Amino acid sequence: MQAILGTKAAYGKAMKSRGGARPDIESIVAAFEGSSFDTPSGPTRMALGKGHQAIHGTAYGTTRTVGGKVTMVHVLRYAPEEVNPPEGVKGEDWIRSGLGR
Repeated sequence: MQAILGTKAAYGKAMKSRGGARPDIESIVAAFEGSSFDTPSGPTRMALGKGHQAIHGTAYGTTRTVGGKVTMVHVLRYAPEEVNPPEGVKGEDWIRSGLGR
């Protein structure tokens, strides 16, 4: 879903930069670089890989039945910087180092 919404946002941005004309691939790629766009699960930023790799936060929790309804409890949320290694750092090295903490 994020890829589709990101492509849509980049296409619109590239089209606007070309005065409403249909953008070419290079214009779309340029519009994607370093961009941000909203998704159903929150904002996504093209922040790694010189603006070509997206980062996005995440959340997880457990479910419990409360009053006959399944409810998410103990939800923990993590910012994009807490689930993605910094630019130029291998994921395995980042994990071994304690995730930058």
